[in-house]
Amino acid sequence: MMMRKYGLAADNVIDARIVDANGKILDRKSMRKIYFGQLEGVGVEVLVGRILLTNGSTFHSSHNVSRDLFIRVRIQPVLNESGNKTIEVTFNSMFLGNVDKLMETILDGFPELGLQETDRCEMSWIKTVLYFDNYTIGRSIDVLKETIPLPKSYSIGDYVKELIPEEKLEEIWKWCLEGGWPIIVMEPHGGKMHEIDDTIIAYPHRKGYLYNITYTESWEDDNIEASEKHISWMRKMYEKMTPYVAKNPRAAYVNYRDLDLGENDNVDNESYLNAMKPGNILVTILRGWLW
Repeated sequence: MMMRKYGLAADNVIDARIVDANGKILDRKSMRKIYFGQLEGVGVEVLVGRILLTNGSTFHSSHNVSRDLFIRVRIQPVLNESGNKTIEVTFNSMFLGNVDKLMETILDGFPELGLQETDRCEMSWIKTVLYFDNYTIGRSIDVLKETIPLPKSYSIGDYVKELIPEEKLEEIWKWCLEGGWPIIVMEPHGGKMHEIDDTIIAYPHRKGYLYNITYTESWEDDNIEASEKHISWMRKMYEKMTPYVAKNPRAAYVNYRDLDLGENDNVDNESYLNAMKPGNILVTILRGWLW
């Protein structure tokens, strides 16, 4: 959530010590670059706001605004007062700074939001973790210690390089209504993310990438038929999004790779070239694995 100002955690590693298989203690100078993927969290003061909107025009410029501002869009079906399905588009935001600077940034970049000082809530960074995980504002951070069983879920990811036309966003909303209760989250890049070379660490999605998309579907039914139904729908949604996302190759965050991406369907002919055939999506994923 702070990547637009500081980059990724892995972009900010100062030093680390590990013990290798031979019992030798390695620090940054002595270990290989591949071991760097950790960073201790730090606390900063942030301002957070939550505003409900009905279109995606504001998000189109969110990668170009002040790097102190992070806005993500959460799209999901909900039931209206009549009990019918409709789409709710929620803009979750986090601002690294004080109230005056926040108001200046929003009024300059997004005057259509009509933001008021009463719409914001100041909190420490660790409490924003609760906020972005949809806990009630004011909830104790002790909830992070609890073990809560989660429903079955399935996620796929994408990256976007060209703005999706507003009329196409309306089409995407309609697709969401055709499924169960999917959630689509769009998170902007820009800022510091566009300044770091895409070969420095195992994260190649830098300059040129506007934002990433995560598609998630959750369900309670504990049977194979239900799982197959929801996973099948998510994959159809993923295929429908093909014209609007990064291509040649299509990009994906390694943690959201599909179950069958990179699958060798012939055990007698296992190779990288064979595995990369389904859309060549593994090109950007493997850059992370092989780094």
